Amino acid sequence: VDKIMCISVNDPYVMNAWKNTLGDKANGIDFYGDTRRELTKYMHMDISLLEAGLGPGLRSQRYCMLVDDGVIKIIREEASAGDLTVTSGDELLKAMD
Repeated sequence: VDKIMCISVNDPYVMNAWKNTLGDKANGIDFYGDTRRELTKYMHMDISLLEAGLGPGLRSQRYCMLVDDGVIKIIREEASAGDLTVTSGDELLKAMD
């Protein structure tokens, strides 16, 4: 793995604060804000948190993927907002075996 990225529908200041809050756990992870949801929309991962009962606004569904030379080899999406069952780092590593 060459790079681990965390992308969220947030601004760069929020992403930087999140990274700082994680401290050493964030070592080796690059954080990016998808401020206008451009990547999120492209990936068809828009989700209304209002419908999920988690607050107002369109955000990104939780997903993870393995990209090799620009080709998505593995993509996993949680069943609903707030879930963390198939998109954790450990689960992605298992899927890579």
